[in-house]
Amino acid sequence: MNSSLHTINASMIISWLVIAGLFLLVIFQYREVTRYRHRFNRLLGERLGPDGQARVPHPTQSWFVGELMLPVILLDTAKARVLSISPGAREWMAGLGVYRPETFIERQLADNDGENLSFRELKEQMSLRHRESVSFIDQVELVDDVGCTRRLAINVTSLPLACTRGDQLLVFVSGVMSETDDDTAFQKFYQLIGATLTQPSLPLALNSILSALAKTTSQPVSLSVSIYRPETDSLELTTRRDLPDALTEPLKIAAAGYGHGVHATAAILDRPVLQNLRKPSDSLPRALAAKMMAAGVTFWASWPVCGLNGQLLGTLDVYGKRPGVIDRLSGRVPLAIHLAAATLERHHAAREVQARVQSLERQALFDHLTGLYSRGKTEEAMRQAIAHAQRYKKPLALAMFDIDLFKRINDTWCHDMGDEVLRSLANRVRQTVRGADVVGRWGGEEFLLLLPETRLEDAMLVAENIRKKVEDCNYSPVPVVTVSLGVAGYQLGDTPETLVKKADEALYAAKEAGRNRVVAHTGSGYREAAS
Repeated sequence: MNSSLHTINASMIISWLVIAGLFLLVIFQYREVTRYRHRFNRLLGERLGPDGQARVPHPTQSWFVGELMLPVILLDTAKARVLSISPGAREWMAGLGVYRPETFIERQLADNDGENLSFRELKEQMSLRHRESVSFIDQVELVDDVGCTRRLAINVTSLPLACTRGDQLLVFVSGVMSETDDDTAFQKFYQLIGATLTQPSLPLALNSILSALAKTTSQPVSLSVSIYRPETDSLELTTRRDLPDALTEPLKIAAAGYGHGVHATAAILDRPVLQNLRKPSDSLPRALAAKMMAAGVTFWASWPVCGLNGQLLGTLDVYGKRPGVIDRLSGRVPLAIHLAAATLERHHAAREVQARVQSLERQALFDHLTGLYSRGKTEEAMRQAIAHAQRYKKPLALAMFDIDLFKRINDTWCHDMGDEVLRSLANRVRQTVRGADVVGRWGGEEFLLLLPETRLEDAMLVAENIRKKVEDCNYSPVPVVTVSLGVAGYQLGDTPETLVKKADEALYAAKEAGRNRVVAHTGSGYREAAS
């Protein structure tokens, strides 16, 4: 009897202890659920760590995803299976006609030959154990549980979690669209690409990218693009959107170096940098941080924009009051960076081509030694001047001159001194003639001067003035430099060749007469100008 009572009492005590333990376990589990749910929800509003990962403790169950109304799917990257699906994701997929999402997703992940690019990219990411957040938008076809095919645009953002039990991948899915909305979205996307890659104005092209990026969030956000100038090793603010005017001047120019600004730090580190301006940091000067907070900016994120060969092109910067705004934009930033890089490279290439064309044009139009027109440009100007004189019955004169005994100068004082004499003489002649006159280097030490709407007598006076100016100029150590000039006037029926021949014959007559003089071809003979 007593032993039976002892047995019953022991059983009751054990039962009460089990009940108490279960009660405590329920309370503990409820506290854990609340704690992990709050912690995970805070994670969604916080920025990633410096290595691009969000680190949270590994929960004993995946129920914390089941508490979220956001469209979130938790995947096991090791086994390629679904761990948990949030109610928001279930509702999202039910709207597509998929009522067994676990089976559907695992079937897609197991389909090596599937046409769903988004799922293939996720699978590839899991196989590579990619450790950074990845976001992409794609057009996919989904077959629901009853065999109906639906086409939609899907925005997939994956977030790796560093856990104590293997690698897990958190996937945010969004962007449910009808076929009409889908087509509209992709039409706008290609319009954006067309606008950025065909817009001749660089600021307008970059502004199109910033406008498209700003429209992806309903929260107030400021955006800007700074271009890297290698000649000064600095970042120059080029395009801004909704950036407070008080920050335009402080951000206008920044040296590309650590500590000169969040964008300058991102450029030198070659990685994205996010800075809470309320916290002390060496990524930007304190004075700049104070100005930005006074303008209402408390968070600053910057992404370097690089070209195909890795060279720095600039930075894309996002400014906000809350880090969550920047996080919501971070998934769209890679596309904006690609478009900005393509736009900057296109404009850089266009500038290089323009610079080369200008260089070639200058080489073709100007003599590299004297800076006067080249022979080709002089011949073109002569043809135009003769055509003008013929059409409007206007006078035209031509003077040809060269340096007397120039070979002696080169032989006595070397060719460098000869080049200096040519440059000095060209400058003196350029300063003497009118703006409408054309002076060109004809070859060697020979020059040609076109005098539009100038009669032969007036042309002889101009030539005599040039002769005196050249003779009076100092060419030390060369004691004296003189020129001989032959002048010819245009007559009806003259061609460029006949006009040059008459001036050349007059020049030869000036040489024969003793050099350092002006001789004109009158048509019937030669006449020397009075000195």
